Amino acid sequence: MEKQKTIIFLLFLLFVFLFSYFFLFPKYKNYQRLKREIFHLEKEIQTFQQYFQKLKEIYKKLKAKEESTKAELALPKNPDLPKILNFIQISTGENGLLLKEVSITQSVKSLEEESPSPETTFSAEETTSQLKIGEINLELKISGNYSDFKNFLSDIEKSARLIQIENIEFSAPSKEERFEFKIRAKTFFLPEK
Repeated sequence: MEKQKTIIFLLFLLFVFLFSYFFLFPKYKNYQRLKREIFHLEKEIQTFQQYFQKLKEIYKKLKAKEESTKAELALPKNPDLPKILNFIQISTGENGLLLKEVSITQSVKSLEEESPSPETTFSAEETTSQLKIGEINLELKISGNYSDFKNFLSDIEKSARLIQIENIEFSAPSKEERFEFKIRAKTFFLPEK
């Protein structure tokens, strides 16, 4: 009887060992492998999240830079008269107009705030340095037909530089002559401090 119990016990141990080896151990290995994969995937997700966060920051910086660049193009820090003249000359030529005369005057004005808010206070130095704007007054004499002139005005409107047309005068052409246009315009710049 004692021998029988020992055999049953040994068979039971053999069964437990075989069951563990062929069923539990592979499941445990699979569990460990899945655990490692989850760990690596979590690391990868964390890396992607950091990457996308950096991309968002870079995008915000680029957007701010783009807005700043647009503002600098519209209102540059120096008058840059050659660029203005070049733009006008190219634009008139591309639109079939003849640029006959150009007159330019330049000034720097100090802007006054109409009603400063009580919370905002400026020192005299800050006020004069922050509220100055340069003006470039342009007087142009151009000849050409009316549709070409409209295209020229459209080019000025689409220009990145802020150009304000103040006055347009034109004379009716006699037979087979071209219109004579006189334009008074203004563009601006922010003088260096």
